[in-house]
Amino acid sequence: MKQMLLIIFIMLNANVYLQADTEDTVGVMKYYDEAYAYENGKGLKVDKKKAEFLYKKACDGGNMKACFNLGMMYSYGYGIKVSKRKAEGLYYKTCKNGYLDGCYNLGVMYSSGDGIGQNTKAAKKVYAKACNGGIKNACFNLALIYYKDVNIKDKSLAKKLFFKGCDLGDNDSCKNYKILNKEY
Repeated sequence: MKQMLLIIFIMLNANVYLQADTEDTVGVMKYYDEAYAYENGKGLKVDKKKAEFLYKKACDGGNMKACFNLGMMYSYGYGIKVSKRKAEGLYYKTCKNGYLDGCYNLGVMYSSGDGIGQNTKAAKKVYAKACNGGIKNACFNLALIYYKDVNIKDKSLAKKLFFKGCDLGDNDSCKNYKILNKEY
């Protein structure tokens, strides 16, 4: 009898945790949807400050797309003050959590030094993650690093990366692959 009561107790508590998790997920998605609507004027009057606030709430709740969109707002000053450091932190968070567009944007920041200081080694790492996940522009940019950077130059690897970018549908990668294919 005690065992049966224990099993029922465990099952009831498990259901409470699952329900709470579902409610949290729904709440986070609601924050994201509302933030997106405020940012883009989709059914609501554009209000970038409200969008920023709601994206933060959704991001804090684990919504990586919200973190990414907030990073874009900080990176380009979409209605809020530009903060490259905040953008970098948000892109890093998204990349670490598997949101590959964040890896790509972080790579762009690292390779160009856009407000954070250039870091080719870090750019290579995040571009590689994004490229391996199917982000065609990341393959192209990583190939350029291997093709152009005098400290790294590896035209064979650049050629493979251009091919991968081409295979993913990037026309610039296709053009560069054809050029390298003639050379090598």
